[in-house]
Amino acid sequence: MAGVAGFVVHNLMGLKIGKKYDWLECSVRYDGPVNANANSRLWSISDRYSPKGEMPWAKDGLAKIVEDTEKDWKPTLGANNELNYTSCPPLKKCIFQCAAERPFTTNDASQDF
Repeated sequence: MAGVAGFVVHNLMGLKIGKKYDWLECSVRYDGPVNANANSRLWSISDRYSPKGEMPWAKDGLAKIVEDTEKDWKPTLGANNELNYTSCPPLKKCIFQCAAERPFTTNDASQDF
């Protein structure tokens, strides 16, 4: 069921690190197309991981990814807080965009963030 006010929209992205995954979960409450174009909406950013390397859509669903105590994912706001937004143009599909960043340590220090 899509486009129903009161639902929470989740964006989920995972990075494989060794045999485990580090997950970024962004979520925002969808209040309907009437007020969805307010780009100042509050996105929730959550840092998660899968302790055994499972995918979140495995048999038990999202229960396989748990909250990470490091909480190193932070929102990327941009100069005018324009990177995290919701847009529902009339008669078109809604767009839910979440941007976040975290530090990484790699073999190339110029690529560590």
